[in-house]
Amino acid sequence: MKQDSKFGIGFPSLCCGGQWSAFAVTKAMIEKVGLCDENIFPVFYEDNDYGVRIHLSNFKAKKFKYIPMIHGQHNGYKKYVSGTIQSIKAMGDSDEVKKWNSSIYRGRESSENYLVEKWGFEGEPQYFGCKTVDQINSVCQFEYRHPFNDSAKNISYWDFDSPRREWILSGQDPKPFRTFSFNQSHSVAVEIV
Repeated sequence: MKQDSKFGIGFPSLCCGGQWSAFAVTKAMIEKVGLCDENIFPVFYEDNDYGVRIHLSNFKAKKFKYIPMIHGQHNGYKKYVSGTIQSIKAMGDSDEVKKWNSSIYRGRESSENYLVEKWGFEGEPQYFGCKTVDQINSVCQFEYRHPFNDSAKNISYWDFDSPRREWILSGQDPKPFRTFSFNQSHSVAVEIV
């Protein structure tokens, strides 16, 4: 069987959403796109960043409709529920769980702001980028063609930001990054911190 040289990533046919919960990538695509950006931590939005990078690489995404998978259902509930959120709820209410939960929400804020800086996203975070097969293959919405709008940086570029990671884990201010406020009109207002 001959492989399509433009094929880069494949997704199973998932019930209930969560497309990025399972996927397979080609070696050629990883060599061009790179690995996941570790500044997007601990969860949420790594798929948005990777989808943009795949789109810019000209590799194609494919959904394998005959490879079914169920993910994100909880107690018979038919709508997708994040496995991360389910796990946190199941762990109870200990101080350690509260600390980790706080880190997750700081990480979410950090990642939303990071993606605005990196790709020039506009609008509400849930609309960022290229998450679906159709978006990856055709209609991604972001402003920059290079990370941080710097043509010297290729699409696989990212540089680990230690102060950002420390803030996510500790919550100690000041925040080591610019913050953007997201409002109902899907525009971005910048606040320098």
